[in-house]
Amino acid sequence: MWLCHCDCGNSKVIRGVSLRNGNTKGCGCIAAPDHTGKRFGGLVVLKKLANKKSHSNWLCKCDCGATTKVTNTRLVSGATKSCGCGRKSLDGLSTSSPREYRSWRAMLARCNNPETRHYEHYGGRGIKVCDRWLDFTLFLKDMGRNPGRFHTLDKQDNNGNYEPGNCAWVDKKAQARNTRRNFILSYKGKKKCLAEWCELLGLKYHTVYCRLRNGWSVQSALEEPKKVNQFSE
Repeated sequence: MWLCHCDCGNSKVIRGVSLRNGNTKGCGCIAAPDHTGKRFGGLVVLKKLANKKSHSNWLCKCDCGATTKVTNTRLVSGATKSCGCGRKSLDGLSTSSPREYRSWRAMLARCNNPETRHYEHYGGRGIKVCDRWLDFTLFLKDMGRNPGRFHTLDKQDNNGNYEPGNCAWVDKKAQARNTRRNFILSYKGKKKCLAEWCELLGLKYHTVYCRLRNGWSVQSALEEPKKVNQFSE
């Protein structure tokens, strides 16, 4: 065993075989690249902390707003993805499984994590979560409990932020009608989204959608009967 002095100023005892075969070239300070500013799950690295027992440590900020210390190994491997807020309790219940907590975490990820699916439609467009809702307890206080397993968190104004007054628990059908991909059609003096017109008139959404894409007028797209295959019995 050899007591060695690293270029960073630390001292470390290293086995002779590790020195001879080149497996150990430092005290561990050069083993971890600079992760400052990088995101790992729900954590964003703020700065590097002093090594502890030859392990690199990082100060990270969680999407919930709290800060936490994480070792380099747990950070890079993905073993630690948050400050542990998912394990905290609320009113005696675990928040790691309820629908409200999952919706809250997904909301934060969509707005704050560029690696999250659909980030481009939320955080990428400048949509944010209000400061108040960075605290799950306040989010739950404002929104209340999810009324059912088929309900999800929806923004009334798709271009607005996640904040009190702009969000509601709605079923998937209502949410689908409130997407930016949907569009409003004026027909017989009334305005409804395409999905609603199809439902009221007993039409297939895909058929009407394709007609409109091909340049049909709204009236023709909604009134023209579907062609029947002449070879069908």
